[in-house]
Amino acid sequence: MLVAIHEYGHFIAAKLCNVKALRYSIGFGKVLASKRSGNDQTEYCLSLIPLGGYFPTLRRKKRGVAEDEKERAFNNQTPIKKIFILFAGPAANFIFSIIAYTLMFSAGVPGQKPIIGDVDQQSIAWKANIRAGMKLFLLGIEM
Repeated sequence: MLVAIHEYGHFIAAKLCNVKALRYSIGFGKVLASKRSGNDQTEYCLSLIPLGGYFPTLRRKKRGVAEDEKERAFNNQTPIKKIFILFAGPAANFIFSIIAYTLMFSAGVPGQKPIIGDVDQQSIAWKANIRAGMKLFLLGIEM
């Protein structure tokens, strides 16, 4: 899942920069399922070995590239656009981690309240007037 999110970050950034995406693949090896979609006819693939993914873009040196599409090649982009596309993958993972942790920690976990259980009558706690059922406080704030 992290690979899919990472590659999707690169993919979206490339689309925003008008770079032609040839394929968006999750996994390596033999293609199990694929579909072409969009104006660019980008191929979306699910491959046999789910240990990674890749996202090839149009390159200007590739044979058979039409002249009108060469401006959409990754190699022909400005350095800022190239950096944006390259850093978009790790940025997507970072954003996903923030969202995931926010959801996990906002869901909450049922826990036990800090309430005193049994108190031995021979203990220091009993002498300090601490009894069963009392709630614990930290600096006047109920825990």
